[in-house]
Amino acid sequence: MSISTHSVGTIRQTRSVLSRLFPPPRTPSAKRGVHRQDLAISNMADSAGLRDLVPFDGDRHVDVDDLTRLGVRQVLRSRPNAFSTRCSFKRRDRRSQARASEHKPTGRRDTRRYGQLPTNAIVRRLDAEKGPRVHRSQRRWQRKHDRRKSDPDPTTDCPARRNDRWHSTSLSRWHATDPGHWSRPGECPGWHDGQVSDPLRVAFTLEQCWHDVPGGTAVATLEVAKRLISRTDIDLVGVAGRHRAAPGPGFKPPAPVKFLPLARPWLYETWNRFEWPSVERAAGAIDLCHSTTAIPAATRSPHIVTIHDIAFMYSPERFTSHGVKVMTRGLERCRSADLIMCPTEVTRGELIDVGFAANTIRVVPWGVNAVLADAKPSEQTLRPYSLPDEFVLFVGTVEPRKNLAALAAATAMIDMPLVIAGAPGWGDAAVPPNADIRFLGHVPADVLSALYVTASVFAYPSLHEGFGLPVLEAMAHGAPVVTSRGTATEEVAGGAAVLVDPADVESIAAGLRTAFDDAPELVRLGTNRAAACSWENTAEATVECYREVVA
Repeated sequence: MSISTHSVGTIRQTRSVLSRLFPPPRTPSAKRGVHRQDLAISNMADSAGLRDLVPFDGDRHVDVDDLTRLGVRQVLRSRPNAFSTRCSFKRRDRRSQARASEHKPTGRRDTRRYGQLPTNAIVRRLDAEKGPRVHRSQRRWQRKHDRRKSDPDPTTDCPARRNDRWHSTSLSRWHATDPGHWSRPGECPGWHDGQVSDPLRVAFTLEQCWHDVPGGTAVATLEVAKRLISRTDIDLVGVAGRHRAAPGPGFKPPAPVKFLPLARPWLYETWNRFEWPSVERAAGAIDLCHSTTAIPAATRSPHIVTIHDIAFMYSPERFTSHGVKVMTRGLERCRSADLIMCPTEVTRGELIDVGFAANTIRVVPWGVNAVLADAKPSEQTLRPYSLPDEFVLFVGTVEPRKNLAALAAATAMIDMPLVIAGAPGWGDAAVPPNADIRFLGHVPADVLSALYVTASVFAYPSLHEGFGLPVLEAMAHGAPVVTSRGTATEEVAGGAAVLVDPADVESIAAGLRTAFDDAPELVRLGTNRAAACSWENTAEATVECYREVVA
C-alpha cells in the first residue's frame, strides 16, 4: 500500500507534537522491549481515557501510529476534555493575553533536551520547571498592558472577544497556552458565569436604525431604549454593525453605540450561518443580550429576542425572496433563545402555531407618547404640502401587505382624497389611476403629529401586522380610526376603532363613512385607549423579562 508524501508528513508532524505534549519518562523503561516513547503514549492514552479509541493487545506495546492514524482532529472532537489536564487549546491570536505573574520569557529552547520544534509549532511544550513558554506577541501585549495600569479596562484585548468560536478548522492554527488562563467560563469577561452585576448590563441591538426602511419596529426599539437608559438598575449598551454614516432622521440612537466589525447584510448572514461575531466582542462583559429583531445576535450570555411579527411565514409573496430566506433562518435561531418577547397576543399565537414553546413567550405591548389635548399644529407646518381641508390619512411603509390598493379604491368610492405619509418600501402598490392620492414620503415628527390632528379619518386596513403602532398614535392625537378585523390591529384598537374586512373594498368604504359619522365618539374612545398604553409600561415589562432570565 502506498502512502502519499502529504500523509507521511502529517503523521510525522503529529508524532512530533504528541512526543512533546507527553514526553517520555526520564527513567529507563521497566518493560523489556518497549520503547520509552511508545510507553509514554500508552500512559497518555490511559490517563486521557482513549483506550476505547486505540487498539491495545495485552503485552504488545502500543505504537505511536496507532494513535496518529485516528488524527488529532478526531481525538480532540471525540474527547474535547482529554488533554485539559496538560493544556487548553485556542486559536492562534497575535494579541492573546498573558498573566505577568506567571508568564515569563524563557529565551532560547533547550534543543539538546527537547529537540527542535518546527517553525509553525502547533503546540508549545509546557515545562513545569521553567514555567509555560510565552510567544513574543504575548510579551508585546504585556508591555502594552503595563502602560495601561493607571486606567485598566477588563474588557480590553480579551481573548474571548476575538476567539469567538473554538474550532479545529486547521491544525496549524492551534496552539497551547496555560490551562488556567481564560480557559474556563467566568474567568474571561466575555463569558457569562452566572454572576449578575448591579446595575444589570444589557447588550441592546440597534441595527434596525440603519435599515433602509426602519419602520415601526425601529420606533418601538428606540422608545424602549430611551426609558431603559434613564433607569438606574439597567446599564444599556447599544450594539450595531459597522456603518460609515449616521442613521436617518428620527432614528438616531439615544446613547453611544458599540460597533461590530461587519456591516449589514454580512452581519445578518454571519449571525445566521456562523453565530459570529458575538456582541461581547463590542460590548465586553454583559449579563444579558436583547436582540430587538427576529435575526438574533450571536452571544454567549443569556438571550432575549423580540419577534414583532412573522408575516413572511404566512404571505412570503409580499416580501422579497432574499428577505424571506434571511428572516426564516433567523426565526429558526430564535428557538434557542432563553425568552421570546412579542407585542400582541396574535403574534404569540402565531409563534405557538409554528412550534415555539408557549412557556417561553412573553407579551409586551408597545406604548405611545402622550399628546396634549390642546395641541394645535401651526399653519406653517403643513403649508408646504398644500393639503385639502378633509382627507383620509395613512401612515406606514409603502409595501404590498399594507393594502394600499384597496384603501385607495375605497377612498375613490366615497370621493375623498388619500394622504400617504411613509417611506417607500418594496413591491407594487397597484394604486388605481382615478384615485386622488398625495404621497408625502417620510415626514418629520412635527409634521406627522400635525397630520394626525388635521386628518378627518385615519385608515389602516393592513393585511397582516405584528402590532400596528400608527393606530395608537392616531388615537393619541384624537383621530377616528378605521382598521382591519382579525389582525393584531384589532387587538391594539381595543374596541375604539371601526373594524373592516381588509380584503373587501366595499367594507373599507363603509367603514370610512361610519368613522366620518361617529367621529366624536371614536375620538373619545381612542383617547382613553391610548392613555392606557405608555412606553413606561413597555419598559417596565421589558425589565421584568430581564430579571426573569437572569434569575
